[in-house]
Amino acid sequence: MHHLVLNRKIWFSIIGLLLLSACEKGPWREQCVKLDQPDPLVSTSALTLGSGEQLFDDGTAALAFHHVHNLIGVDDYYESIAGGGVAIEDFDGDGDLDIIVTGGTSGVGYFLNEGDEGFVECASPAGLDRGSDWTLGVSAADYDNDGDRDILLLNDGKNRLLNNQGDGSFLDVTSIADLGGNERSAAASWADLDRDGYLDVLISNLAEHFQFFPSPELEGDRSKLYRNNGDGTFSDMSSTLPAGDLPIGSSYISPLLDFDGDKNVDLLLTQEFGMVVQRNQIYQNLGPSTDGTWISWANRSETAGLRHPEAAMGAAIFDLNSDTLPEIFLTNLLENAGSTETLYFQSQPFIFEDQSGTYGVNGLVSSEESGLYRTSSWAALNFDYNNDSYDDLYTVYGHHQDGDEMWRQCPTFIAVCENQPNALYQNANNQAFTQLSGTGSEDHGMGRGAAAADINGDGCLDIVSVNVNEPSRLLLNRCTYPNHSAKFELEGTASNRDAVGTVLIAKTADNVHQTKYITAGSTSVHSSQPFGVHIGTGTADTIETLTVHWPSGTTETLENIPTAKNGSARYIIVEGSNTYYPYAPPVSGQAETNIEP
Repeated sequence: MHHLVLNRKIWFSIIGLLLLSACEKGPWREQCVKLDQPDPLVSTSALTLGSGEQLFDDGTAALAFHHVHNLIGVDDYYESIAGGGVAIEDFDGDGDLDIIVTGGTSGVGYFLNEGDEGFVECASPAGLDRGSDWTLGVSAADYDNDGDRDILLLNDGKNRLLNNQGDGSFLDVTSIADLGGNERSAAASWADLDRDGYLDVLISNLAEHFQFFPSPELEGDRSKLYRNNGDGTFSDMSSTLPAGDLPIGSSYISPLLDFDGDKNVDLLLTQEFGMVVQRNQIYQNLGPSTDGTWISWANRSETAGLRHPEAAMGAAIFDLNSDTLPEIFLTNLLENAGSTETLYFQSQPFIFEDQSGTYGVNGLVSSEESGLYRTSSWAALNFDYNNDSYDDLYTVYGHHQDGDEMWRQCPTFIAVCENQPNALYQNANNQAFTQLSGTGSEDHGMGRGAAAADINGDGCLDIVSVNVNEPSRLLLNRCTYPNHSAKFELEGTASNRDAVGTVLIAKTADNVHQTKYITAGSTSVHSSQPFGVHIGTGTADTIETLTVHWPSGTTETLENIPTAKNGSARYIIVEGSNTYYPYAPPVSGQAETNIEP
């Protein structure tokens, strides 16, 4: 009987997922607008550096995606630095990926994907226009397990939790959830820390005040850890951590990952001012506490070897040695000759070693002679741009705003030197990375956040790069490689609905193993990556085995999954089904399905 009930639950989940993707468009959609032309008074940044093969085209204008994260008129040095994020997800359930971009002191941009027609902007009618909010970042997650992705807007001041009403419109539930706070929040990372099936959240908070000149002066703040109570509310559980709280500091991002493979999600609290107040901190999740307060944590920072980088702002997650444990790349600020971006491997659980030199991933440079400056790196993305089975690296650079003071001039203070181009690194068989040039992805804007996703459904990953005070860019992958890929949407039943914390291991005929981690808000900066898992397979037209390690502890192995060159290989995997189902694109008013229970 229990087996029968479980099967019914799985089938209802599958049918519900497909029906959700065919929701009728609400009347608010009629108020969305198509932004046909960018503001002619707003300049756009250059997109190319060097003379290599062009891999990306600028789709910003053609697809009517126009938005600026505005900090014009913000004179305070520290306040003028932070902010600029993006979330990519299918928020309205029509099968296409939509985009939310922060606006700083201006409004958030909400762009619904209309397929070949491009985007329409819907922030105000959909409930994302929050008036006077100063929004720095955005994070997406299905916190209530109802099958659609909700939004947490990270603000300078009170945050906003917006509940997706099932059609891509949102309702402000911040007061009910008790998740507002009143800090300067940069990011939110979600994971089911206690394995109760609901996503808990760590909100990374920046310092209240920082003064660089005439001498460094910092008023730090504490990031906050919240438990999801499962009833739409959250409880601040920061006091359960060692020392009774998270340390005072300033954190742009705090990845929640299972670093030691014990199925308990651990916590990495990065620090922006590691040279001043606090180095990066890492906490091991030991499982339920013996006193019943919630979770038992152990601070492994003293011996972890994660002191550097001292100004971490973005993270990218890899498995380069195929041991299924995550390697982590952290961005940085070029402060002195020893400052580098850092790629960490674990020699043993919670013992990290810097392999940046071996893998060639440090792009920080300051050259007054050549005029090339990459002195402040922000977002970092791991994504397989050419579908060759190996995750590549994209690093976003962006200068700090200059000022009238002498110390805020280039080259005296290299952080404010303009036109810092983003960098794309190609992964060579997980042995090293090569920085490419002339790819069309070298955005020279004041970059901050970024996300990668297959926006146009051609089977190749595109890039959205967020700039401050000038338009963000949608860079479309030319997809000229003869390689295959597949995309998987996972739904937890015993696990959280988003399947956050799932580890997937794909094996193809050429004996290449790939590890993919489903995270929520734990990478890039101020930003949120889509939950769908994109797997490039090179010339292999089949994934021989796909092993899925669910957060609940269940493991399923699926075999002989077809891939494609054109993006048509899309699948749904529901926990407990022991199989995969073809994704059926929605039809107006009803769902198509190839599933016959």
